[in-house]
Amino acid sequence: MTPEIIKAREETNHIEELNVINKIHANNFKTLENQLSKFLDLKSVLPGDLISIANDARVERWEYVENLQNYIFNYLSGAKALIDFTRIHYKKYYSKKNQIIGYKEKIKENFIDCSLHNFIQEFRNYVLHYGVPPLSISKSINSLENDKVTHRIEIDKKVLLESNFNWKKTSRDFINSVYWEKFQDIQLLFAEYFETLREFQNWYYLQQKTLFSKYLKEIDDDNLAFQKRIISSVATRINEGKGFTVKAVESMLLGCFNIEEAKEIIALKNQNDRVSDIINRLKEKELFDSKELQSMRILKAIMLSNKQDLKT
Repeated sequence: MTPEIIKAREETNHIEELNVINKIHANNFKTLENQLSKFLDLKSVLPGDLISIANDARVERWEYVENLQNYIFNYLSGAKALIDFTRIHYKKYYSKKNQIIGYKEKIKENFIDCSLHNFIQEFRNYVLHYGVPPLSISKSINSLENDKVTHRIEIDKKVLLESNFNWKKTSRDFINSVYWEKFQDIQLLFAEYFETLREFQNWYYLQQKTLFSKYLKEIDDDNLAFQKRIISSVATRINEGKGFTVKAVESMLLGCFNIEEAKEIIALKNQNDRVSDIINRLKEKELFDSKELQSMRILKAIMLSNKQDLKT
């Protein structure tokens, strides 16, 4: 590795530091969303009075709400961690030098002046330090749409306002505003907030890549040259017909991918499927020349032959 590439990596390693907390935030939201999607399958929301008042339906509903409260707690904690980590990240790398243009304005727009964000922050404090999320289930019938029944899981406004929790004026105003009709529905509330955070993180990541575009191009070029060397070595071994096994080729070609891509490939249980996936991904990246592509066709033919031999 050349001194220039070493310097480029040192200057840009920090850009990826928020990846883990971003994944935690996304996974927490997905878990919450999956739980919300199960609501209409509950016995207690199915048509029929006898079903809705049955003991097993009530127990199922209690367990569902209890799990939902737990997932709300996890999501709020993860979202706050993401915000705190990002603030520390910016302060550490950009507050004194290499400042990101528009960062303070973006913070003001997405967070400081955002009534939804201000409410979520206080709601998190309520959930973490005061009480469980007060949820209620609403049922409405729209006579204009053939008596269509709609169920929603809502935050209980009355419980929030009548609690002894010290809500700030901005949060009280939000709860009493016209927006509350929409955002008391927790599915809409958290979906909107998740998109707000994700949009900001995407913007922040893009600004960093733009700021360090020169270094990142040097790294990309170095990675491409490394990938080409691997592919050339594999193709040579295949063409010579010696000194290789399918397992060895798989191991070598995995070096052409980042960790997330490699994990997806390794998750495939069948070796032939993994190698085929590797070849297809590299073709999509246009990393093969005509001779190397022919070598990959030879490798596929070898794998197919081995598979047929196993069947006979």
